[in-house]
Amino acid sequence: LTPTWFVHVSFVAFVFLCCVKTKDSRSRPHLIRARTFVRTAPMQRTRAAFKAWDTNGDGVLDFKEIMCGCLGAGMDPEEVSGLFAAMDVDGDGSISLEEWVSGSAAYRRAAHDAVVATPGKSRLTTGVTLAFLRDLPSVIAKLDGGAFPQALTTEQLVFGQSSRNATGPGPIKWCIAGPAGVTAEHKCCLIEWCEKSGLTAAADGSPYFGRVTHFVSHAWHASFPQLVATLELYAAGDDGMGSGVPAETAAWFLDVFLINQHCPPWCETPPRPPDQVLKPPIAACGRTVLVLQPWEKPTSFTRVWCLFEIMTTLNEGATLDVALSAGERDRFVETLTENFDDIMANISAIDARKATATVEKDRDDIFALIENADTGGSGFDGLNDAVMGAMRGWLVDAARGALVGVERAHGAESEEVAALLNAMGMLYDEQGRYEEALEA
Repeated sequence: LTPTWFVHVSFVAFVFLCCVKTKDSRSRPHLIRARTFVRTAPMQRTRAAFKAWDTNGDGVLDFKEIMCGCLGAGMDPEEVSGLFAAMDVDGDGSISLEEWVSGSAAYRRAAHDAVVATPGKSRLTTGVTLAFLRDLPSVIAKLDGGAFPQALTTEQLVFGQSSRNATGPGPIKWCIAGPAGVTAEHKCCLIEWCEKSGLTAAADGSPYFGRVTHFVSHAWHASFPQLVATLELYAAGDDGMGSGVPAETAAWFLDVFLINQHCPPWCETPPRPPDQVLKPPIAACGRTVLVLQPWEKPTSFTRVWCLFEIMTTLNEGATLDVALSAGERDRFVETLTENFDDIMANISAIDARKATATVEKDRDDIFALIENADTGGSGFDGLNDAVMGAMRGWLVDAARGALVGVERAHGAESEEVAALLNAMGMLYDEQGRYEEALEA
């Protein structure tokens, strides 16, 4: 195999190697959901994809199977031919499981290494670990010598004093976006500067960086320390984060650290539009963690980047998880049962047309992508419906999960349980699930 060739193949080839496009009867008509096999290890994902593409069940992939599948996934015929030739190592005209596994692994390594090896480029396949987030104050101190105030928004970490939240300059300002700082001089993202400075692991040896496993969608106007605490809580969940990835080895796609804030991809020459930047890591992760602050009226739904990330997640067939802080979790049931009408009104008021962005050009570019069906856009109405549907679905799941705790705390016949069941019934009714509404 020649890793150099794999670097130049479009990312859809990687998606092709790792997942299978299928119709999902539960999805909305305007969305195609991809089955991403996110609950299994990479080797198992690759084997499952091989089996799915082996339509005649003969244990090998012939050129016709590869061509039909890849063309359906959007690859150019020339890319398909190159892909087949590169993976057919023994030249027998078919791709065995061994060749398939070896070839897909080679592409993943080559694509990742190409990004890592390019100085000054954003690290779109590199995530930060919980160990890094915990050590961030000391990391900043070593890089810059500055203190790390705790009451900061993500926006302040990048730009320093904000016109919206004027609490003083942020400690990462000089590391990421300040004119006299370390990365201002070297024009790179914070991850790259940490690597150059030898800051790659915690005192106990836990790595700071790894290949992304979870894409994080969050509003920059919200509290950064609360964001970190929310990810810690999500990682400690009983479902193992729903992906089979151990919490301590999970690598989070947090744009503030892995995108070069001096020259983000959409400002490079030639520029890379937001959809080409975000689709690959979202598809590779297969799971987006949407952090809501506050959950009943989150800032995320007023920010065009967050809405676009949600749209991309749904279009790519990735799983959308909602993560709440400890405080938000504690008041979830009370807020849902006492302010149900207000919550439904807030969800129904989601309107991507009114969403804002710090940089006006970003807003205009993303609006164009939302309206462009050729790039996966479903239009403003389609996006609004998709986000509303996702939130209503999450509310039902979250309420069902909270019911056990409420029953345990107050008893199955308590008023608290009755109020929650009533809210669940109204949620089902909102979605047209009338039989379930009656059962609730």
